Amino acid sequence: MAIKYFEKVLDAYPLCVVALTQIGSCLYDLQRYDEAVDTFGRALERSPNYAEVHAHLALAYSRLGRNQEAYDSLQRAFRMKPKLSKHPYWVHLLGSVSGKIERWDDALAAFRKLTELDVSQADAWHGLGWAYSHLNRELDAAAAYERAVGLAPGNSVARFELGSVYFRLGEFQKAVVAIEEALHSEPDRAQCYCLLASSYLRLGNQPEGLRAAERALQLEPNSADTHFCLGCALHEPETFERAAAEYEESLRLVPKQFEALGNLGDAYLRLGRAEDAKKVLTQAERINSSDPKLHHLLGEVYLKLSDRTAALRECEILKQQDRSLAEELEKLINVRI
Repeated sequence: MAIKYFEKVLDAYPLCVVALTQIGSCLYDLQRYDEAVDTFGRALERSPNYAEVHAHLALAYSRLGRNQEAYDSLQRAFRMKPKLSKHPYWVHLLGSVSGKIERWDDALAAFRKLTELDVSQADAWHGLGWAYSHLNRELDAAAAYERAVGLAPGNSVARFELGSVYFRLGEFQKAVVAIEEALHSEPDRAQCYCLLASSYLRLGNQPEGLRAAERALQLEPNSADTHFCLGCALHEPETFERAAAEYEESLRLVPKQFEALGNLGDAYLRLGRAEDAKKVLTQAERINSSDPKLHHLLGEVYLKLSDRTAALRECEILKQQDRSLAEELEKLINVRI
């Protein structure tokens, strides 16, 4: 009804920018975002300095995933009318689209400004944590996410991201607590169970890690990540065969995963399948030749294959990457002499 009304206004007053803007807003509310973009564009052809229209155009662009255009439109709106840059709604939009185009410094500035405008807004602290995390400022990210979940305890996404930050910081018990709290609100999220499994495994709690990994696989049986996660939980002497099968399935679903290849090579080696281990580890090396643990593992494989020359070559590579691992491999080589 509203669109028809403003279309009649436009018929009577073809140059009426307000009518076009209202039609664009109605189209946006109806989730007809492409049409909204076209309509806001027509309004700007008539009045190119109308800051609010640039801002609403940015919003429509963002819904279409056209984040660079959203960012540019919003910046134009702020230049034309600086007052808009202090409105929490538009500042939040700027932070969001800035992050999506990986302008993390801009995202950080926007979300920091948002927390200054309203210190009690959980979304602002959530966005700030998101920006800090992508800038590798993990301690700051943890503090921001803690504020976010304190203000919005039911925000399972923020709790999961807080758990992820704790995991990267090596705070595995804190990660477990955060992820389990996230699961209270979102009990069927496989990604949460994968991170929970990894956290338990880092704490040395293999039974709980295995339970979480199995639950992740139940929720997403066709996911490379959940098969890899279960492989890690089964990466024990008694279950190397099962672990290898999970890594194989993960690689079938998504080939050329560096970590899956490395773990599969290790499982094959422990199972006495040195030739198979060599095959997958050389594939991993083509993906990332700068990983010291991979070269140590390759050295072990070559020793199993009685190729001392190749093992020594891996040792020389390791000396440039990790002296302690190089010394470990050198000891293994000397034992075989």
